[in-house]
Amino acid sequence: MSAKGKAYRNELFYRCHAYKGLFKPTQRLSVVIDAFPPDKRRRDLDNILKSLLDSLQYVGVYEDDSQIDSLAIKRNSSRDGKIIVEITEYLS
Repeated sequence: MSAKGKAYRNELFYRCHAYKGLFKPTQRLSVVIDAFPPDKRRRDLDNILKSLLDSLQYVGVYEDDSQIDSLAIKRNSSRDGKIIVEITEYLS
């Protein structure tokens, strides 16, 4: 993992440690992501997903990203450079 990737994962750890263990390993999950790119450069939304979902797993928000049954991501026009993630139990 690159130094930039490790820094990202560590930042996520400090922001999300309060949510560690929030979801049981048997729970099915729904994830909605709002991405606010920091500038107008072209970005593929799918590139955001892998590192974000793996980092949330590393932090311990859920045990494994295979628990996710519903996943949505939306790009916003605001240039805040942030990502908002909402995780709920998936109810089929």
